[in-house]
Amino acid sequence: MRRVVSDLSNKYPFVFFAGKFVLIYASFTILFQAYVGLLDPKGDYFWPVLTHIDLIQFILDLLKYPVGWLLQLIGYNTRMYLTGVGILHGPGAHIAFPCLGIGIMITYTSLILAYPGKNKLLYLISGILLVHVLNIFRIFSVILIQLSSRNSFDTAHTVFNLLAYSGILLLFYRYTRNVKSIV
Repeated sequence: MRRVVSDLSNKYPFVFFAGKFVLIYASFTILFQAYVGLLDPKGDYFWPVLTHIDLIQFILDLLKYPVGWLLQLIGYNTRMYLTGVGILHGPGAHIAFPCLGIGIMITYTSLILAYPGKNKLLYLISGILLVHVLNIFRIFSVILIQLSSRNSFDTAHTVFNLLAYSGILLLFYRYTRNVKSIV
């Protein structure tokens, strides 16, 4: 079996990479969705012990507290609530589940793990940190932009997506430059 896989990966490297990527991506996505399902108190499979290991709230806190700190750094009083942050008596940002950046982190992680090469851990950490830092500045920017124009919320999301995916693609491109081409 190992020989068959090796022969296929040598004969069709891009197809092998693409298949591996889809398998890793699907696995991470399914595992994460299962985790989310286990956290739901209204769900059939609720597992109360996981409420003490709430990864989603942890990521949310890692977003909202730095945003609050940045807002305070430029002179605004802030308000924190369970799912967001804002300027006291001003605009704020409710950080919804899709806004956490988990989807793009899963995509990037899958790309790095599927592609042959060295320094995977370094690139995984760099990419996930890049997404997270961009997300902090996106939320910070959305709040500040809302001070002058409440209609620019969608634009800020689009710009973040373009920046995040561009950054991830550039980092992945740099990672692939250290390995012989599979195309």
